[in-house]
Amino acid sequence: MQWSHNPIWHPPMGRTLIYSKDCSHCENLIAKIHKDRLNIRLVRLQKAKSFLEANGISVVPVLVSKDNGGMQIAIGDTAITKILFPLDWYKDIVKRFFGKTGKINGSCNFNSTKDCK
Repeated sequence: MQWSHNPIWHPPMGRTLIYSKDCSHCENLIAKIHKDRLNIRLVRLQKAKSFLEANGISVVPVLVSKDNGGMQIAIGDTAITKILFPLDWYKDIVKRFFGKTGKINGSCNFNSTKDCK
């Protein structure tokens, strides 16, 4: 019987984005990271797949933030954008909830109590 040793990859200290080259969400995040010149380590899925599977994660992108206090994992572009680009995340939330008219779907326009639906 042949024994195969496949060690689990462990993220280094700092922030690491685990991505797939076939993932459009990953590519968009990477473009933002490069544009803003953030110090984020990029690791392809193939290298970190054992780590993700060991933690019950089956999707990318994944941001791993590791420091002396422990490790935090953010899964998906929205959660990662909220951490890395909070202003972009806020703008996206505003766009989703406010239409071109400035109304919130199923609620009141905060500028006018007469405009509730």
